[in-house]
Amino acid sequence: MKLVVLDLTCTSGTELFSEAAAEPLRFLMAQGLYGSLEGEMLWPMLKPHFATAILAEYRGDVRELQTLLSATKGDEQCYVHVRIAPKAAVALVWLEQILEALPDELDDGDALAIVASSPENRAFLVVTASSPWAGRVDAATADLALTLLALLGVPRPDGLAGRALVTASAPVAYDDDEAALRERFRGLGYVP
Repeated sequence: MKLVVLDLTCTSGTELFSEAAAEPLRFLMAQGLYGSLEGEMLWPMLKPHFATAILAEYRGDVRELQTLLSATKGDEQCYVHVRIAPKAAVALVWLEQILEALPDELDDGDALAIVASSPENRAFLVVTASSPWAGRVDAATADLALTLLALLGVPRPDGLAGRALVTASAPVAYDDDEAALRERFRGLGYVP
């Protein structure tokens, strides 16, 4: 099983979830779990828990990324973290190119996370081939890390505080109802 994280380092959550979001991203939002993100960077939290951990910079060549992902097909517990550093306008175009190419490189048990990690406004999106859950939720980075580990069947590591947002089969129960979540995201500027 493989985890692919696309980390838009200079893109905010507001830009990622804007009305101008690419069609593939809007489709994934309808299929996965997404929301605002608080806390530290994801790479250092996840790296120690995978047999193979690769940190790569994306420079606009989707074939280079496809080659990297093809080389990791079949690897057990593989984590590929791809940093996409240009400003939002370029990063979102590159993200659309990547999302169009990714289906050929991911297997059914793999997970995809997209993180907008601009310091002023962070957000995430997580999707798997068989996501039984979808919707919006706020999370700490540790919660997202635990969620990704749980989805891939990696045992909960000692010393990592937080809670998984979902299990492989069902969402965690939340006190917030959907209307309250929608209003919270509207207030944050994520939805109109």
